Amino acid sequence: MNGYLVDTNVISELVKHPPNENVYQYVSQIPLGKIFISSLTIYEIAYGISRMPMSKKRALLDRQTKRLIQNMQHLAFAKEDVHETVNIATKARAEGTPLDDHIIDTMLAGTAKHHDLTILTRNEAEFTAAGVPFVNPWRSE
Repeated sequence: MNGYLVDTNVISELVKHPPNENVYQYVSQIPLGKIFISSLTIYEIAYGISRMPMSKKRALLDRQTKRLIQNMQHLAFAKEDVHETVNIATKARAEGTPLDDHIIDTMLAGTAKHHDLTILTRNEAEFTAAGVPFVNPWRSE
């Protein structure tokens, strides 16, 4: 394993006041060079914020998320990730757990597999079906 790929729900949790203590402690113990974020997650965060009404809260959330992700290693969704994503989706469908309604999670799984990363997420069912390593930092170890 080369590091961790953060899912949108982890980023959303880390900008809460206060964040879940388990999530905060887990992520804060990972060296910065080992925390990765996908362009897909950046999209989900930006789109979610853009849907909020213009307000001080929206502006604050936008600043906080940008500050949080600026020190993470950014990964664009590449053609090698596409190949892994197709393999994951095909296998999951053949095993009776199609991921059609979870395309971004499936794409994150493909990215994680290609880069040998463990996903930090709360979405256990989706990533179990995808067959990639993940950690749920909300659970105390």
